[in-house]
Amino acid sequence: GLACCGWSPQKIGRIVRSIRERQSEESGISLAYLLSTEFLELAQRRTGVEDPTFYELGDAFFLSAQGIGACGVCPRDGELGCSFVDTLPPKHRQEATHFLSWTWGYTVSTVREALQSWLDTQQGTRAEDVFLFMCFFVNNQYRILVDKTMMGADVLGATFESQLLRIGRVIAILDTWKSPTYLTRIWTIFEQSCAIRMDIPVTMILPP
Repeated sequence: GLACCGWSPQKIGRIVRSIRERQSEESGISLAYLLSTEFLELAQRRTGVEDPTFYELGDAFFLSAQGIGACGVCPRDGELGCSFVDTLPPKHRQEATHFLSWTWGYTVSTVREALQSWLDTQQGTRAEDVFLFMCFFVNNQYRILVDKTMMGADVLGATFESQLLRIGRVIAILDTWKSPTYLTRIWTIFEQSCAIRMDIPVTMILPP
């Protein structure tokens, strides 16, 4: 085995942890999962709302008594509480192919319908092959919302820029063409300015 090559169990453990950490940090959530009945029913069941906003989902998913991922060990820091994406099976979490720019004020239907409409225009692209770096799911909300150890704009900004550069493609969701909520949020405007500065292509999409 590797021990014969001078690899100690400790060294192997460090390498495995490093690989899992990188995979977690670079994961995107499957578009197929977001468009699935499974996700829709989970959102409705957890919130008790037919078409909840992602703010409502945040409370229900991460701040409730049985938070999703609350008992999971985070591959990034080894502490209890992991990101939503880390709770999913591998088929629904792979290296991100697109960065999604959006706001938590959108409803589940707005996000799903906009993404489905976009997918319908992508000839030959399957939902199973698209993985979105979507902050709600890929950031560890237990550090941001619960522990509040990742609240600084500098920390989040640096994370955002490194991911944007690595992924190289942005999809931005507008809820409406006239006076979109997107343009009232400082963070989404910041994302657009970074994409322009870094020469990253952006595709604007809308629900039908």
